Amino acid sequence: MKKMKERESVFSKIMRNVQILSYLIILLSTCLVLIYVRNSFFDAMEAKADLFDSLMKLLSPFFGFLAIYKMTQSRHNCSFFLIFLVLLFLFTAISTYYSFSPADAFSGIQGWRVGGYAICCLILMVFSLKNVEQLDWKWLFPFFIVCLFEFALVILESMGLDLFSMKTSLEKSARFAYFGTLGNSNWNVGFFSLVVPFFVCRYIGEKNAYLKCFYFITGLCGIIASILNGADGIYLAYALCIPFMLPFILDNLVSIRDALFLGISVLLGLLLTWNMPQFTSFFRYYDSIGKLFFNDSLLLAFIILFIIVLLVSYRLEEDTYLKYRKKIITIFISLFCVLEVGSLLFASHYRGDSFDSYRFELWRLSLKQFKEFSLFNKFFGLGPELTRNIYARLFSKYGVIFNASHSEPIQLLVTLGASGLFAWLGLWTCLFVSYFKKKIFEREELLGFYVGLIAYFGQSFVNSATIPNLMILVIFVTMGYRSK
Repeated sequence: MKKMKERESVFSKIMRNVQILSYLIILLSTCLVLIYVRNSFFDAMEAKADLFDSLMKLLSPFFGFLAIYKMTQSRHNCSFFLIFLVLLFLFTAISTYYSFSPADAFSGIQGWRVGGYAICCLILMVFSLKNVEQLDWKWLFPFFIVCLFEFALVILESMGLDLFSMKTSLEKSARFAYFGTLGNSNWNVGFFSLVVPFFVCRYIGEKNAYLKCFYFITGLCGIIASILNGADGIYLAYALCIPFMLPFILDNLVSIRDALFLGISVLLGLLLTWNMPQFTSFFRYYDSIGKLFFNDSLLLAFIILFIIVLLVSYRLEEDTYLKYRKKIITIFISLFCVLEVGSLLFASHYRGDSFDSYRFELWRLSLKQFKEFSLFNKFFGLGPELTRNIYARLFSKYGVIFNASHSEPIQLLVTLGASGLFAWLGLWTCLFVSYFKKKIFEREELLGFYVGLIAYFGQSFVNSATIPNLMILVIFVTMGYRSK
């Protein structure tokens, strides 16, 4: 009996190491998918999806074995998160199998390649690696370097420096709609929403001087790059995640000073960007709500304001601040939420017809079509990525081919039905409940992952999912949902 227990203990240790190795494989695979380019931007999505498919053919049996191992453990906790994850897996499989084109639904070839196969592989990875407590966020440094590389490319390409000659065949008006190795600016929003808030949180919470400097540079470049990227969905992402960051930022005077210093640096960066002649051509084509930031008087006013607040913070005593901290946090969150509502109304008026980029019409058409579905299709949808037929009528009107809803919840409603949307919402509900239940705002080692996920949720209402962003999502979920 004793020998059997020893063998089980050794086997458990081996399997834990296998899980850690699996996580590292996913991490490196994500880095490869992010930077992989085959034919410039002309098949960016297809190229990354093909690489993902090749990697999964090698790795999915491995993750299937890990999933079976986890299910055989008697101590395995059956949480609501896992229940919704399994439900999403089942609903995806049913929707794919009973769709009018199972092969296309499985591959996702009619859309953005997030077909039944990709969804099930991603779910399998999360299920296999969730709650692996030995995972260390410092192993993410190869991924951090890739992120900094992408931020730098966006900034350099905004200056007209096409380092890898990827834009030579694009029309001049379209050259600033694609950046880095990621592709279209709308596809990039999910990437920025996940990683930029993470780096900001890591910078503010880091004690090591060298790491703090690295996170500062990466966070600074990330914020500026996300604004230059030009897709308005990023502001929804930041608007949703900032209230969840504020309790951490306002926890003490040191954190407040760090945040103010980063804010001043961002404003100076935007001021420099606006006035450098290298960006002149870029701003000629820049069409985003972000151009409101590029105003000398406005930027200077905020720089002066932030400097004054920073100087005042050095005059305050820590004990005095801590005495009123809870009230200050409540006031700031309330004011920020009011500001968000006002900003949204202003943005709608300011952008006018350019605000939605045909999204509202896509969504109206999607909901109208959903009402006409059979009962089975209302419950399980048409099948993953099978929306091209729904939007075909818009081609004659706008001359644009639409094969995605540009909204994850609406895409799920149409393709996976009410059941798929229910499972998706259940997973996100678990995230928000976990944030408050675990008091994540007090746990700096996990906060960055949570606010990145929350930001991604915010932008998901105006953008559809892509393979690279979903792979990052897997990394953040497995790191953020560690039980310790």
